[in-house]
Amino acid sequence: MTTTKKYSFYAIAIFILIGAIFSYKEFIRKPASVAVMHTDVSVDAASLLQAFNNNETLANAKYLGKTIEVKGTISQIDNQADTLINIFLGNDSLLNKVSCIIKAQAWEKYRNIKPGSIHTVKGICTGFLIDVELNRCIIIQ
Repeated sequence: MTTTKKYSFYAIAIFILIGAIFSYKEFIRKPASVAVMHTDVSVDAASLLQAFNNNETLANAKYLGKTIEVKGTISQIDNQADTLINIFLGNDSLLNKVSCIIKAQAWEKYRNIKPGSIHTVKGICTGFLIDVELNRCIIIQ
């Protein structure tokens, strides 16, 4: 092999190795914790529900994809197959609520929380179905 071919081979091999390392690191990377993320909006559950019920398009522009803190009364706690815990914030008399999804591993430190108590939940707003959906939630102590 000539010197030029040898250097070209080594350069290509190094680029492939760097690309493989970068791809592997991106593949195993975990999402940032909501606890350290900057809060974009703080709102109470009733105001959030009213915003989505009045004008979903405007509410999506304001809340969708943002990290928000929602303060409200816990109306219900559902355990979904021991992998996710769903906490509903809002008044029991209302059809819509704020649905907050918490991973079961994180729920261990919140076990003493009961329906009827008032708490602030921080999560990422992912939209409005029947309820306003928050994912990757934590409870602010």
